[in-house]
Amino acid sequence: MTENTKKVGEGQVVTLEYIARLADGTIIDDSAEDGPLVFLFGANEIISGLENAAGGMAVGERKKIVLEPKDAYGEIDEEEFEVVPRDIFPKDMSLVVGTVLELYDEESGEVYEGVVSELRKREVVLDFNHPLAGETIHFEIEVAHLRDATEEEIEHGHAHVDDDFEFDDDFEFDDDFEFDDDDEYEDDDEYEDDED
Repeated sequence: MTENTKKVGEGQVVTLEYIARLADGTIIDDSAEDGPLVFLFGANEIISGLENAAGGMAVGERKKIVLEPKDAYGEIDEEEFEVVPRDIFPKDMSLVVGTVLELYDEESGEVYEGVVSELRKREVVLDFNHPLAGETIHFEIEVAHLRDATEEEIEHGHAHVDDDFEFDDDFEFDDDFEFDDDDEYEDDDEYEDDED
């Protein structure tokens, strides 16, 4: 089976070119700048809605999709807000709403990224939700490359970038690409595995 006749499915390593926009058209990510996504299909390396949408696509195939928060970065979770004392921060530290902070958890040894969402007289409210939580994300995607995963990749549960594969640095989508009410989008819930 040649690359052009293969379709994205289990055991495949997918190279995906993409543009991601918010509902207002703001570009939040673009493979032309950040490089394509390379992932092992079915390994949950990328957000579920995007992975499901890529299922069954062939090399060179393009698709527009709209992902609701539940299929993208999740809804805003009120439990991910934490109120901390203001005096845990240095007195000379300038805190404003929107400030991104990296906080070290001594118990777990992990570093968490939080955003200052509210300043009170003696307290600071931190938001630990994903920055895109609650957002509907509009994607235009194209499968640029497809190959069978190696045994090692399947064992490790993620793709290894193929050093011999050259990405197209000149890849770009149409300049007049827009999302509007006349566009027809793929519904993630309608995705079914291709048995061919």
